[in-house]
Amino acid sequence: YFVRIVVKWVPILTQFCGDDALWELIFIEIVSDRSDSVTCDTIMSLVCNCAMRWSNEHINACQSWILSQQSKCSFAGSIQSLKVSLRFLVISSEQKPIQCFDFGNDANVPRLAYAQTQESTISAIRLALDYLEIENHTEPSNSGIPQTETSTGRNIIPDWLILLVLISKASTQHLERTIDCVLEHSNKASSLHSRYLVLLRLYTMFPLRMTLGESRLRHALLEASYDYHRPWLEWRCPLDGQVSEMLCNITTSPHQRLCQSTIDIAKH
Repeated sequence: YFVRIVVKWVPILTQFCGDDALWELIFIEIVSDRSDSVTCDTIMSLVCNCAMRWSNEHINACQSWILSQQSKCSFAGSIQSLKVSLRFLVISSEQKPIQCFDFGNDANVPRLAYAQTQESTISAIRLALDYLEIENHTEPSNSGIPQTETSTGRNIIPDWLILLVLISKASTQHLERTIDCVLEHSNKASSLHSRYLVLLRLYTMFPLRMTLGESRLRHALLEASYDYHRPWLEWRCPLDGQVSEMLCNITTSPHQRLCQSTIDIAKH
């Protein structure tokens, strides 16, 4: 009963203001050394309620604090602190599901508070990659290739990957910055395949915006397409509808111009 009171009233009573002590209590102290599933679910509920109840000013201040803790390594080694922090960043973004493709309408491009400056963007990206690094250490695979269904699924994907997609969706510059950060640490063997997976998912979601001029990126995509060739076929891509329509038209009316258009789009 006490837990219900905390989950309900803490977000309400702190709706308009907060400080370092409050945020440290929620995102670091409460979750530290906690492994009980009930406790984790309760903390997640509290964080989600805070993201929905807090004012924009409070949310922006909390987001800035979380990113500052990343640079200070305050979350180092604490996978639970990283998990709840990522959940807060994703929920408080108030964006559409990443499966919605609205690239033709600028009004639908995410305006993320933590993606307004280069420093905050890099901190948010590294926060997601820090979680990925710890997760690979705690859940090793015999083959060295992560087999977690959530990372390779079509619809349900983890918060760290959602955050990277949301940042990359903001603009071409944000996408390039995300790719650079992923490639920057791709020499770490413990998370090599997972980072390649990130690049392949980004390429699938933004095939027309990703520049393939760098050899390291091309190599990573080839390796990932080999490791994840089965789930890759099920992932959503903004070109799916266009390609399906073109192939259908070719079967009924195989004009040379239509065939050439299909070949051109296949090169992406």
